[in-house]
Amino acid sequence: MSDSTRPQFSMLPRERIEQIIGEAMQTLDEVGVAIENDDAIDLLAASGARVSSDGRRAFIPERLCRDCIESAPGTFTLYDRDGEKVCEVGGDHTSFDPGSAAISIYDFTARRIRKPATADVVDFILLTDR
Repeated sequence: MSDSTRPQFSMLPRERIEQIIGEAMQTLDEVGVAIENDDAIDLLAASGARVSSDGRRAFIPERLCRDCIESAPGTFTLYDRDGEKVCEVGGDHTSFDPGSAAISIYDFTARRIRKPATADVVDFILLTDR
């Protein structure tokens, strides 16, 4: 299918999308984001974010968010371990990701959230690489 005949999919009207973005910007500015990396906190602070007194939460103003979005590329390419192109992210391209940035996982056996271990990563790869 050529790009000119690719169907467009939209779940929400533009006004609703703008409302969601506005509320996300307000949340980032007023509630902030927990950050566990000192370099990231320093970078955000140097860029204009406020940082909590304990140095673990950044309050990111809307202008900083919009500047970052505007400076990001419209698309980028992902490659596999052999250097072959896997997918194009952005633009009109659709791609699916199983959530590979598991900085915490829910342990069903212990019934709690915890940091992932190597065995969890192996299980994740086995599950998603089939």
